[in-house]
Amino acid sequence: MFQGGEPTKAYYDIQNELIRKAEESTGSKRIFVKEIKPPSAGSISLSYVKGSDMETSISVIATKRSAMNSKQEIHYADKDHVEKVLAGGHEMIYVRYADAYFNQGLAWVDEAQDLYYHIALNSKAKLTKENMIEIAERFIN
Repeated sequence: MFQGGEPTKAYYDIQNELIRKAEESTGSKRIFVKEIKPPSAGSISLSYVKGSDMETSISVIATKRSAMNSKQEIHYADKDHVEKVLAGGHEMIYVRYADAYFNQGLAWVDEAQDLYYHIALNSKAKLTKENMIEIAERFIN
């Protein structure tokens, strides 16, 4: 979706499609996802940013496990809240960071697709753990 560090036409086409879906939505649905099947990529990163100073941001990263170290890790401190959650048949690790710009994280491995996922929210994002799990379920086939 990027070439030479710049967004391509395909990037803008998808962005416009998702914006149009959000504008046309009359229900309570707040998250719109489009499956993208690139020919080959080691990872893909999606970000939602609201405001000129990025006061709200949500990031989703999907990485081919074969492109990573064989062991996936989630870093946290003793004062952080960490728990296992189950969504769509996948065990996930949820972290509420006590002292970080990204104050919530949710990570899991999709072994069937050979992917490692990580969702991160900054401190201004008004989403709950349940909202994050709902987002994650949209990525599970």
